[in-house]
Amino acid sequence: MKVKLTILESKCRGNYHKAGDTYIVEDICPPLCHELWQSIYPNVYTLLNNGNLDYGNTKAKKFKMRCPDNGRVLIQGEVIEEIDYMDIVEKVQFKSLNLCDCTSDLLKNFNRYQEVNKCWRKENNKWVLKDISFTEQWNDAKKSKIISSYENCIKNGGYVFGAFLDKQLIGCVSLENDFFGKNKEYVQLELLHVSYKYRNRGIGKKLFLMSCDKAKNMGAKKLYISAHSSEESIAFYKTLGCIEAEEINQTLADKEPCDCQLEYIL
Repeated sequence: MKVKLTILESKCRGNYHKAGDTYIVEDICPPLCHELWQSIYPNVYTLLNNGNLDYGNTKAKKFKMRCPDNGRVLIQGEVIEEIDYMDIVEKVQFKSLNLCDCTSDLLKNFNRYQEVNKCWRKENNKWVLKDISFTEQWNDAKKSKIISSYENCIKNGGYVFGAFLDKQLIGCVSLENDFFGKNKEYVQLELLHVSYKYRNRGIGKKLFLMSCDKAKNMGAKKLYISAHSSEESIAFYKTLGCIEAEEINQTLADKEPCDCQLEYIL
């Protein structure tokens, strides 16, 4: 029996816990602060011993609790199966989508949730990490708009790649077929997202690399990414080798003025 702990919200005084952090507990204490661990341990112990807990108006093998420090951190605990902590990428199917795949329920179970606490901003020609907090989530209208953008991308000769688990889309990215830049060497990669539950499993990286291979085949020299400016998103792209764009696509920059304009050399 294993318990997965997920930090859902965090305004931790010491910046020790960040939203999205996950821990797997089997028989030892995870690297949580002492006060938080002591407060949730009775619930974790119950779950590890196959017990149920009060959860709303029902009983369940999960819980949500806030930390003793005025509830600054919200943590969730839940019993998980092997698939949740093993390398799930081996069980995921990756494919290039066609128009038939772009049904109205394509993103039905996709969870875009992201709690942002810090964002990058350019000030006096220098990048500064600032305390900017907000939550990202897709409602039905937003999901419908994204599905329409996938359709347009495919119709215009671009590509949309998806990661599927049990026939449910859990990761996605699109690659446009519009070359730009002074040497016409850029193509745009956009809408790279992984559903909340399946992050930090290598799925986003796999989708990125699939896009790189296709862009090379198209004759592109660089990927252009108008990237979400959150600390976590930029860290992801930098880990892959993305850098600040040498040429700025002003249309994209004006469309999302808070985004960071990045490129990846193919």
